[in-house]
Amino acid sequence: MLTVKNRPWLRNASNVWGLFLFLLLLISGLKTSGQFYDFGQDPSSLKWKRIDTEHFRLIYPDSFTEKAQVLSRLLEENYKANSAQLNHEPRRIPVVIHNQTVYSNAFVTWAPKRMEFFTFPNPDIYSIDWLQELSLHEFRHVIQIDKLNKGLTRFLSVFFGEQVNGVVAGLMPLWFIEGDAVSAETSLSGSGRGRLPSFEMELKTHLLSGKKPYSLSKAYLGSYKDFVPDYYRLGYQMVSYARGEYGDDYWSGALDYIGRKPLLGSPFYFYLKKTTGGSQVRLYKNTMSFLKDHWTESRELRDPEIKLPINKSGKTVYTNYLQPRLLPDSSVIALKKGLNIIPRFVRIFPGGKEEIIYIPGSMVSGRFSVYNEKIIWDEYVQDIRWTNRSFSILREYNMKTGTCRSLSHKTKYISPAWSPGGDSIAVVKVGDDYRFSLLILSSTDGQILKEIPSPENLYMQYPDWLPGTSKIALIASGERGKALYQFDLNTEKWSEILNTGFVNIDHLKA
Repeated sequence: MLTVKNRPWLRNASNVWGLFLFLLLLISGLKTSGQFYDFGQDPSSLKWKRIDTEHFRLIYPDSFTEKAQVLSRLLEENYKANSAQLNHEPRRIPVVIHNQTVYSNAFVTWAPKRMEFFTFPNPDIYSIDWLQELSLHEFRHVIQIDKLNKGLTRFLSVFFGEQVNGVVAGLMPLWFIEGDAVSAETSLSGSGRGRLPSFEMELKTHLLSGKKPYSLSKAYLGSYKDFVPDYYRLGYQMVSYARGEYGDDYWSGALDYIGRKPLLGSPFYFYLKKTTGGSQVRLYKNTMSFLKDHWTESRELRDPEIKLPINKSGKTVYTNYLQPRLLPDSSVIALKKGLNIIPRFVRIFPGGKEEIIYIPGSMVSGRFSVYNEKIIWDEYVQDIRWTNRSFSILREYNMKTGTCRSLSHKTKYISPAWSPGGDSIAVVKVGDDYRFSLLILSSTDGQILKEIPSPENLYMQYPDWLPGTSKIALIASGERGKALYQFDLNTEKWSEILNTGFVNIDHLKA
């Protein structure tokens, strides 16, 4: 009986063939059409269409046809300027549009490479159109990952496909990936999170409080003990500092280096070491030192008036009381949330006593309205069958009877507001076709009494009734920034009260 052991040449041949078969199976497995990252399914009833441009292929439901044309224009208009900042023009990429959810987000993934946009606008969006925001921020991630396709990364991708870029992208810290994308949305538009005082508020507070900055690991990964600004806020400051200190092409060089030398294991670390002589820790410390000095100087120039707090909380856990509403008995209703607190409605009495009123489901806009003993808000409801279909319905809690009811079903309503007499409710409706309306609903059964199209189809936020009038005020947001509008129910006409452009305004309360 012949054995491999007694035939060295046969044993070597067997090893070669075994290695060949292993590589063949590995490569064939990686070439299958399975999705490495699948967010979920859209309703099977949707009919899909496609637009091909020079650099993008948009795939969208037919109900989004009009706005798909707008989005394709935005993507192409931003392509050159966004690519130039990282010295790289990426290859054509598919863009999949989802318009059946009340989920405000987007993502970029490789294997197969694509962008996926969820078109329901963020209810708290700043002075920028939601589609413009997505076209800038998400495409920046495409540039980052596609730019890695060089040197060893490109060689490996010949054998193992697109997922190689995705794996190498995992060698970059999230603070850089997201911080650079926030930098893009800020520098390439009239708005962006980098221009918002609220975006730097928590970090500025911590640095000017006299406390020692957190370690990089805590600042980056977060904490269950202390409130820590997320890596979007951290990353924007670190990315901006490095660009100012080492040049506009600094991060472009980082991506080139990482793409060519992924086998270093931590090429991001070695790039920082090579170019600055330091590490992420040193970059973080230098950034915090620069920000502290800058913000200290600006505070002294402003000479702000320091006011003592009305009450001092003895809580040891970071807690927020949002959107306080004063009741006739001088008590206050607020939405309370914190690191260890599920969002809930609470009532705070003049003596300081606090009681839980009701714990709602997941709120969409976070906005609520109070009339006498009733609270109304918008609440997230997931479709029972399709992952990529969800709704925002109106819920009402009666503090007197302790009962809760739904005032709408399978709707996309946000930011409800009681009328002064409590007989009707103003609410914003978001359509699958990216068209917006102001609705007046009956407070008895939620039936639509009037539907008012948005002026110029601007996205509407925080509607509220003007006391003693038949007018409703709200914030309208679009490509030209924000403005205050009012609608007169008697004349049925819109009028612009104040145009703030790209100066952000939000949380309107009449």
